[in-house]
Parts: sequence; C-alpha cells; structure tokens
Amino acid sequence: MVPEPEDSIVPLARPTRKDMPGARIGAVLIHGFSGSPFQMRDIGEFLTTNGIATSIIRLPGHGSHLEYFAASRYEDWMAEVHGAVESLKGHYHNVVVIGRSLGGALALIEANEHPENISALVLIAAPAPSTTQQIQDALLPLVGVFKKSIKKMWAKPEENEERIRQGRYLELPLASLHQFFRTMQKVRALRFTAITTPTLLVQGMLDEQAKPKSAAWYESRLGGAVKDIVLITSAAHDATSVHGNEAMRRKLLDFLRQSCA
Repeated sequence: MVPEPEDSIVPLARPTRKDMPGARIGAVLIHGFSGSPFQMRDIGEFLTTNGIATSIIRLPGHGSHLEYFAASRYEDWMAEVHGAVESLKGHYHNVVVIGRSLGGALALIEANEHPENISALVLIAAPAPSTTQQIQDALLPLVGVFKKSIKKMWAKPEENEERIRQGRYLELPLASLHQFFRTMQKVRALRFTAITTPTLLVQGMLDEQAKPKSAAWYESRLGGAVKDIVLITSAAHDATSVHGNEAMRRKLLDFLRQSCA
C-alpha cells in the first residue's frame, strides 16, 4: 500500500503500547474495520490496571485519510497483527490476542497460522462469514461504475463529529470493502479442527453488524477450543456497550489468567 505520512494519522487513532516489567501476559488488541485504536483504549486500560501489558495496534489505512484506507490490503493488516505478536513474544511469557469485529477475524487467522505464539484468543463481536458477503463482494464491480465509496448508513449524524475525532471513517471505499470480504473468505477457509488455542467469544445480542448467530457459528467450528461465551443482552455492535460491560470484563480477566496460568 501507499506509505502513510505520520501527520496523516488522527491523534486519537495512534497505536499505543504499555509495557509492564515483570508481567507474564502481554495482550495485542485489534480494532475493527474502518475503526481505530481508540475503540480498544478502555479494554487496554482495564488490562493494564490488572497487570497485563498491552499493545493496541493500528491496522494500516485506518484512522488516517480515506485514500490510504482504500489502498490498504488484507496482507497489510495481517502483517501488522503478526508483527505486534512477535514483538510482545520477545518480552512476555504469554501473548494473548484480543480482536473486535474485523480484528477478531484477523486474530483467529493469526492463531491458525502461528499457534505457537498465542496462549489465548478473544473474539469480540466477530462477524461470521456468510453467503450475503459473497454476493455483496460480487456486486462491488457493478457498484464501482457509479461510485468509489459508500456512506455508512447506520452512522448517526449527531455522532459524526466524534467519529471523525476518533479516526473512524464515515464512508467505506469499495476497495476496502473487498479486502474485508477477502478476510472473511480467509476465515471460512480455515481448518478449524487444527485450532486449539483457548478462545473466549463475546457477543452483543442486539448487534446488527455481527449478528448474534456469529458466536454460535464460531463455537460450532472451534469446538473444544472455546472455553467460554459471554452473551450481552443489552449490547449492540458499538464498543462502548460491549467493552464497558462489567460481567464481560470479569470473564475476560478470569479467562486470560486461567489460560496463561
């Protein structure tokens, strides 16, 4: 992809890393599609408060300018994830990966490709692959005749200013959507029976983007690797309603400590 100038990155969307000397666990946190590291800050602060080092990464093209987002590819996103895992591996006995939405899909692929590096996996509101996604991807060239990007219809106008401040895009380039669909096809093609990394699934039951049945889709394929599922009845897809849930936080901390004992 085209190199992103440092000054193109929104301040609140910059990656952060908080090392903790003596800690046994280091966590890589991955934000969602068209989101930014800001979405993972609350979980990151919760983990560091409880003695877990964190690396909140920024997927290439995100939290920057739309042209860089459109130029970023699945391979760029995976390279960023893998680099962050490798970096923490050199400092902490256990590395865990926590991904929300698209970040969850990338986390799962990383665990499949490099299981020796990851002690535990957390998928938060991770969408399941679907036939609808395949149809939408096939239609992108036709849509591209008329436009290069589409507006986020679910974004509320009163939230636009805050979204921009956080580095979250208000529209989606068709090229970026194609890379999202590519990622989901990579997930569909995984050999799930080979994935043994202890996994926690977190799902909001009001989620319209990663449907509630997504958690069941992953559970049925990951089998014994899934150690627990947190279903949050009052949560949609937004990070606030999911990450701020106290029951989820307690489950997350217990899961990480048990998996990395």
